[in-house]
Amino acid sequence: MIKELNSAYRIKCDTAGCKNYATYKIILKPKISLSTGVYVCTKCAKDMYEDLGKLFVPKSPVNMIKKNLLGGTK
Repeated sequence: MIKELNSAYRIKCDTAGCKNYATYKIILKPKISLSTGVYVCTKCAKDMYEDLGKLFVPKSPVNMIKKNLLGGTK
């Protein structure tokens, strides 16, 4: 879950080498990490979004329908 921080917070971005203030908090499941979450600035959040988008690209609904009509799923 991602939470937008109030402007009253002055927390540094957790990304290595970044000196900006965090605008978002990524809340992790309690069993994954001992900390309460990861703080990121807008620039780092956009960079993560672009990088994750390259890994997890959703398939087009048209392609999924054609694949099912032509021979099922693999």
